[in-house]
Amino acid sequence: MKLLEFNPESNRCIICNSNMLNSYKAYASDSQTESRVSIKECKSCTFAWQYPRGRTQEESVQFFEGAYHDKGKDKSTPYFDPLRKISIANLEFSFIKSLPGYNSSILDIGAGGGFFAQVAAENGCTVTAVDPALELSQISGNSNIIP
Repeated sequence: MKLLEFNPESNRCIICNSNMLNSYKAYASDSQTESRVSIKECKSCTFAWQYPRGRTQEESVQFFEGAYHDKGKDKSTPYFDPLRKISIANLEFSFIKSLPGYNSSILDIGAGGGFFAQVAAENGCTVTAVDPALELSQISGNSNIIP
């Protein structure tokens, strides 16, 4: 496993190293206020990131718990339940593996907690996972981590 450092204030794209970046402001659709967030987007590869973050980690957990909790289903299995996330990651990996042109090199942008990256790495893939929320302790194997 190799940690790649990501500087969100950089003037270069972490994916393709281009210095051709757009900077703009946008309204966050998941915010309770009408605050604007700063976005950088690479003109070469279209990778985009937000900096500074629009909310704290605790605020993100609260938002996702409320937004993605299965309404009307078993309330004891929240969105962030690790066993559920691994089960979903296994289904996602099976789907990806069945696609024409599948190869064992995967770029997971917006990797969240790293569950899909972990499943893919455990299945022999070379995985690059990009997300500011990634915890290094969750992913092992043949992976690059970009928090």
